Amino acid sequence: MLKNFLLLSTLVFLTFSGFAQEKYSLTIEVQNIKKMEGKISICIMNKEEQFLSDCFQGRNISIESKEFFAVFDGLPAGDYAVSLYQDEDENGKLNVGKLIPIPSEKYGFSNNPSTTFGPPDFEDCLFTLDDNKRIVIEL
Repeated sequence: MLKNFLLLSTLVFLTFSGFAQEKYSLTIEVQNIKKMEGKISICIMNKEEQFLSDCFQGRNISIESKEFFAVFDGLPAGDYAVSLYQDEDENGKLNVGKLIPIPSEKYGFSNNPSTTFGPPDFEDCLFTLDDNKRIVIEL
């Protein structure tokens, strides 16, 4: 009985002491979709070492209209960056030119940083999720 009481007390303490982290929703709106082809491939990253290589959470969603929204529920509070691209041929990768490695499919990042001279830095795409949030990314 004492063992059950200690276990229950520990669970209550952990729940109310901040160890139970709040979860939030992130809504991503994608604008400037020109072609109604393929899927939007979304990658949410929460660590700099993941940037442009691995996703904390990801999803591929078919394009059904020019108004495109994706909702990610249950994300813990923290700093995130989002990258996405329109996978027109649905081959699972961002197509680039053979001679000059410039993407031939539309892409975008959170905060819509300039990509004139290559991909942005992680810090340029970073935002804080500490409440339910909606971001807009332009292709």
